[in-house]
Amino acid sequence: MINFIVLNGKSESVKKLYDTAQEALKGNLTFKPAESVNKISGGGAWAYVACGNADGEISKRISSKQSGVCLINGPVLRMGDSYDVSGAALDASTKHDAEYIFDNISGSYNLVSITSKNGLLAFGDFSGTCPIYYTLIDGVTCVSNRASVLHQLRGSSGYNISSLSWLIGHSNIFGDETPFDGVNSVTAGKYLKSPLGSSDVRIHTFKNQIWPSNDNDEYLDDLSDSDWDVIVEELQKNFEAAYANLAGDLKLSLTGGKDSRLVLALALGSGLKDEITTFTNGPEGSPEISCAKSIAEKIGVKHIANVQTPQVKAQDFANTWDKLRWHNHRMESYICPWDGATAGRNLEKITADMTGFGGELYRGPGGHAKQFKNLSFMQNKDVILSKFINYHQKTDPFNVLSSLYKNAQIGWLYNWLEENIKSVRFDVLPEKFFVENRLSNWNGPLAQNVTTRIKLMPLLSPKVARLVFKLSPEARNKELFHYTVMAKLAPELVSMPFVNATWDKSLQGRYGLDISETPYDSGVKYTSRSVQAWQAEFFEGQRQEIVSLLQRAAESTNIKQIFDVDTLCNFIFEKEVMSNIEVKAVLSAISIAHTLLNERSAVEDNGQP
Repeated sequence: MINFIVLNGKSESVKKLYDTAQEALKGNLTFKPAESVNKISGGGAWAYVACGNADGEISKRISSKQSGVCLINGPVLRMGDSYDVSGAALDASTKHDAEYIFDNISGSYNLVSITSKNGLLAFGDFSGTCPIYYTLIDGVTCVSNRASVLHQLRGSSGYNISSLSWLIGHSNIFGDETPFDGVNSVTAGKYLKSPLGSSDVRIHTFKNQIWPSNDNDEYLDDLSDSDWDVIVEELQKNFEAAYANLAGDLKLSLTGGKDSRLVLALALGSGLKDEITTFTNGPEGSPEISCAKSIAEKIGVKHIANVQTPQVKAQDFANTWDKLRWHNHRMESYICPWDGATAGRNLEKITADMTGFGGELYRGPGGHAKQFKNLSFMQNKDVILSKFINYHQKTDPFNVLSSLYKNAQIGWLYNWLEENIKSVRFDVLPEKFFVENRLSNWNGPLAQNVTTRIKLMPLLSPKVARLVFKLSPEARNKELFHYTVMAKLAPELVSMPFVNATWDKSLQGRYGLDISETPYDSGVKYTSRSVQAWQAEFFEGQRQEIVSLLQRAAESTNIKQIFDVDTLCNFIFEKEVMSNIEVKAVLSAISIAHTLLNERSAVEDNGQP
């Protein structure tokens, strides 16, 4: 992986920012740099600075020729049939427009290129899982995959209060604003373009979207065999490209769900049965581990159970506070530090494995937010706004968010719906919202900024997404995509039960296959995600310290503009047991306080800071 910053604009201003950009990047890395590179064009119209977390990353992810330069980062898989994605993308950028490049790259990535044909281009993949940010400084467009780099480059200590206010209500930021004043993200499905050496910047929407247009209300209950064959071929090519990127054994994360089993089907369909080692993480007695082990035994692949032992020693609260500050630096104040106590350091070994991430995007409107599962919003379009207001969780559980920002957020959601209804078929609005405001602003920062854990995502393909969205919401909700691809590649996996899930009964007999009518029974009751042990102990033992932090922020920052600090502090003292959502709200408040107090501690994933 690399962290980078690219400059384009007036030559005098680019030259002036060039040295500062190098310092800004080095001051905001999430890893100990193994190599670095910086270059400025002869005329000074553009420049870039990049650092890599391992030897060879710079040459792999940056192509620079007389015709231009291209930087591409993230677990990108391929461009067409080429695994040299930065080179192929640079070549394409000298001949084709952004639409062509966007349509031919698979995987998760962000890309910046500078050529005489297109000038400066910058965008991320269609799923939003590798965010990219920009700002304008003195006639220079500055682009980076670290928003905090641009914040430092601006020389600004200002934070975007409106953006941070989303954390209290939803645990992550919505929209294209960032926690830093003057720094914005390039929304998934859009691209930034600026002429070479110019300060004129435009944000364009890709014409060849994955989302079906609202001028065509027709959708299909099934795809043709040829369309399914295209999907299978694309996914297999992605899998083979991902396999080529693995330095060691082929390790597959296998849970009791359908996404990871689909990736297993891709491995089996690619003839790699003997190369596979599956692994599952979970506590003692986990149904996920039991189910995955059963599947591995039946199909004859290796399985490793990573059993997580309960915490037995008392929590080191000082270390937990350190980790929360590290999390705030690494994730750039973007998300609630739900997993803040796991934000360790000294992760010296870079690991890479394949994941079924992205499968939820193809699972229908209810695949990522349960309130859309019954498709009631299709009959009553007036209720859809309320479903987005409480997206993924009840908004503002403690009722402490200021009325100013609560009303502003409702207004923003209304405007988002009004704008997107004009261009996108109504039934895919939940998925579009999911991509732009959950994947881009939660999963994206997580995946992009923990640079020692590389998750290869073979399910991500714009061509596959467009075909899947031809299907009706009913067909997507019953997981026709997962079933059909699995049936074509590894039919033996279809009949094996899942943890806490089954196939839709209408799929019985499809391709002559039987489905399991009941979920996997391990003898242990399945429990959904709950408050983690470290969180419960932290809140029990650190109530006064949490309140002191919030009160300190109230005295010296404008945190009170965001939420009622006194009321939240009373809740913290009075609430004996907190729910998931309430824990998220308090952790988000801690993150906001650390941000506004500038208590963000640098931590490197690879070695000491």
